[in-house]
Amino acid sequence: HRMDPIIARGLIAGMVACIVYDGARLFAVHVLGLMGDFIPVMGSFVTGEPDTTGSAAVGYVWRYIGDAGGLGVAFFIVAFGIGIDRWKPVYAVLASVAFAVFPTWADLMATVALLPRGEEMMFQLNAATVIITLVGHVIFGLVLGLAFLKAPRGDRSGWPWPPLSESAPAKRAIRFVKKVTSSP
Repeated sequence: HRMDPIIARGLIAGMVACIVYDGARLFAVHVLGLMGDFIPVMGSFVTGEPDTTGSAAVGYVWRYIGDAGGLGVAFFIVAFGIGIDRWKPVYAVLASVAFAVFPTWADLMATVALLPRGEEMMFQLNAATVIITLVGHVIFGLVLGLAFLKAPRGDRSGWPWPPLSESAPAKRAIRFVKKVTSSP
């Protein structure tokens, strides 16, 4: 399908962004000792065996392919669907960082905070873990956005449909907002 290259680019971009994110996260985990590594714990949810190499492998396969790769695919599809590929590069990267922080990082925080055993099963919420995970998600979004800029953009992107930002209702809404914000 014409979207296959976009999906593949999103998958790879998400996995690469996660590798860079994990460079910072694993430094905080193993060198600074500021938090534990909860990825093997996530693998143990699947394997039923805590603290094993198999659980760690399952956790990291999920992290890179399912989680980070899936987020990369989701961002690329939403970005092309909205028309972010036609934005100025700095705005496209900022959109990617916003995607990594607001729905993604905020969902992680909500999962840990709201699940009955979230902190017990994942990590304790404290200043260090909040900052480490937030900085990591900003890194993830930045790398994902930079990878998005390297993908063919605009009419060369291979996106098979007109972006939503070019639809008649969106154009009317944009004109209305400009009119309202520019009037005295």
